[in-house]
Amino acid sequence: AFELEDFQTGKMVTMSDFKDDLVLLEFWVKNCSYCISAVPKMNSMVAKYEQKGLKVWGINSEDNKSQLNNFYERNKPTFSTLMDQDGKITKAYGVNGVPQVVLIHQGKVIYAGGIVDGKLDALIQKLLKK
Repeated sequence: AFELEDFQTGKMVTMSDFKDDLVLLEFWVKNCSYCISAVPKMNSMVAKYEQKGLKVWGINSEDNKSQLNNFYERNKPTFSTLMDQDGKITKAYGVNGVPQVVLIHQGKVIYAGGIVDGKLDALIQKLLKK
């Protein structure tokens, strides 16, 4: 469970708001080349699955709003990012490297690891059909 600020809207987002949903979290930071290269893959997930019910959030524990704005201007992510300013949520999810994704279905972690295109796609498709 968490409550984090959406850096773009300033609204607080809680995981409990999505307890019955399929949620994909991507943990990232601005100076990570792998995180930058993951943006098109994450944007593709949003385009393919958001209208079918997938909720997608980035979680950033290192960068300030100005740095996040610059990242968004340069890289054009289509998902919102939540600010984990004290890093507690990143640590609680066991993230020790970025980018890392966590797929949560009805409040339970189903997948945690890298963005493995085929594996993650197949899992999301399967869960959205249930």
